[in-house]
Amino acid sequence: MQRGRPKKGPVRRRDKAKIDGTRFKLYAPEINGFVTRWVNDLNNRVHMLTNFDDWDFVSSQEISDQDGRAIVGDPSVTPELAPGDRVARIVGQVEGKPLYAYLLKKRKEFYEQDQAEKESDLLEVESQLKRSKEGSDFSHGNVEIGRR
Repeated sequence: MQRGRPKKGPVRRRDKAKIDGTRFKLYAPEINGFVTRWVNDLNNRVHMLTNFDDWDFVSSQEISDQDGRAIVGDPSVTPELAPGDRVARIVGQVEGKPLYAYLLKKRKEFYEQDQAEKESDLLEVESQLKRSKEGSDFSHGNVEIGRR
């Protein structure tokens, strides 16, 4: 018969949060009337979207809490950065330099128009594929067109 407290097993130091990178999520609250996206500053992409498309930078004031901190990302992993007034996070490295992702916004009606245009283009390509299937002899296989 054992006296006193039962022996405990080894104590784990590991936190419940995953350490394999899946907890490193970039999150931003919704902004009324806008669609938001994180965009990596690679290959001039941010410049192209903000100058030749309808995307704009999100300022930290637009998504701040009552203490003035921007509500994005996981603060223990992606601390607040301040390259100007733009909301940004370091998301990796390119050639030894930090890679930034910027939070951009686009008016919801513009975004929906663009998506409808993309859908229209996709439907046109699908209809051309279907027409070519009907007019050809597919004796060596078949073509199926579907959506995920």
